[in-house]
Amino acid sequence: MNRTEITNKLLENHQSFIDYVSKLDDAKFMQSPAGKWTAGQQLEHIYLSVKPLSTGFILPKIVIKLVFGKANRPSKSYQDLVKKYHDKLDNGGKASGSFVPKAVDISQKKNIANSLSQVCKNTYISFTGFFGARPRQSNNPTSLIRQAHHA
Repeated sequence: MNRTEITNKLLENHQSFIDYVSKLDDAKFMQSPAGKWTAGQQLEHIYLSVKPLSTGFILPKIVIKLVFGKANRPSKSYQDLVKKYHDKLDNGGKASGSFVPKAVDISQKKNIANSLSQVCKNTYISFTGFFGARPRQSNNPTSLIRQAHHA
């Protein structure tokens, strides 16, 4: 996958997740199986994880390079990144610091879903501008975002 395909895939996956959680009834949204996060906390965690990217992509590239340095290895494919993420989780990896969600009440459901959707769109637009990517048009639900961005 190239940058554009990865960007499209991430946006589509985030929107599918938002749609899924938004349609959960109150009981399912608040359910916490075996001490795990509720669906609301999962939603909040994704929001907390994506939000910094939106900010990062509006910074000049030189600032990114100064803060984070240059990569010391080749880029990974989307599939390799997903595998690495799953391997970390399988080995006990957990969210930490500012990425750990607080308790989420049912009254926050719509607000968090809307905030995540907006930050995903902003990140997508920032990312495509940062790398100069031009995503292909398609008939999927996220195509409106792309059309609005390129209009």
